[in-house]
Amino acid sequence: AAWPLLLLPAVNVGAGLLLGYVVTAVACTPPTCRLAAVVAVGFGNSTGLPLLLLGTINASFREHHTNPVLYLSVYLLLYPVLQWSVGNYLISRRVPEPDTCGLLNDMEVEEAPPLPPTLFDRIKTVLLATFQPSVIATLIGIAIALSPIWNWFI
Repeated sequence: AAWPLLLLPAVNVGAGLLLGYVVTAVACTPPTCRLAAVVAVGFGNSTGLPLLLLGTINASFREHHTNPVLYLSVYLLLYPVLQWSVGNYLISRRVPEPDTCGLLNDMEVEEAPPLPPTLFDRIKTVLLATFQPSVIATLIGIAIALSPIWNWFI
């Protein structure tokens, strides 16, 4: 009965990132701060808000003798994976800074344009950004919890 909470982090973070993008576009946030602002809005309440809501609706669950805060662990299975993969990817992206000081002149040597990244390079970049040590540890924890090995740890 708690499986919808497994998908809720993706919904919360996705809606937050969309809201952050809209707010930064409307507020004309400088390009150098835009990604940080979007990520701050997207991940800002993704942990605290569900805890607050589950604690608030606790009164309606009392007749069922169930504490809804116990379901928070299901929610927190996917959230760290999103935080350390999507959040890390967005934060680590480099935004080209415009030349606002007029420092560039005609005397600069032109460099050859870089080659477009290959499919292998793109896959490697996504995998390295996604599978950070904390994501790997979370996935190992989920695998142990879902396997018979779990009984060894209790």
